[in-house]
Amino acid sequence: MSTNSQDNVWKVAGEAASYTDTEMLERCRNILSQNSPNGFEVGVGTDSQLIKNVFQFVTVVSIWNRGKGGFYFYKMEYHPRSNFPPKSQKLRMFEEVSKSIATAVLVEENLQLKPTVHIDASAANKAAFTSAFSEQLTGYAVSSGFEALSKPYSWIASAIGDRHTKRKMRPDVKVIDKDTK
Repeated sequence: MSTNSQDNVWKVAGEAASYTDTEMLERCRNILSQNSPNGFEVGVGTDSQLIKNVFQFVTVVSIWNRGKGGFYFYKMEYHPRSNFPPKSQKLRMFEEVSKSIATAVLVEENLQLKPTVHIDASAANKAAFTSAFSEQLTGYAVSSGFEALSKPYSWIASAIGDRHTKRKMRPDVKVIDKDTK
């Protein structure tokens, strides 16, 4: 799949500025260098939502200090609905986890710490649609070397990511087409 012009554009909620991967990682490094009695934790997660004929994917990098709050970056990518045909929610969920793993690798390689991957899927023992393959999704992240959390513990994907997927798509975005190289 090709990438769109917003691939390496990270945002911070409430800020107008955009950040490249390098700038986002440097800001994370600065936050993590602060002394914290509880220590910081880092996690990544991705959520997606259909908006008209386009799927919007939102990937989040979150840094938090237990009991003291946190900070996060997010980036948006858009794929045409045709990339995920009807009845292919499983494929889209694997795309979410793939984006999270790629971001986790970026964080690990540049910050020398291993983030937790948050997956927007219900646990295997639940009755939700994603329960049927949630073990496959978490297994994908775990086999890639990361700890994985699913609902109800995957708040980065299921709360922060979800919050940003509910926003309307900007008119100037480029959509990723799987056939475009």
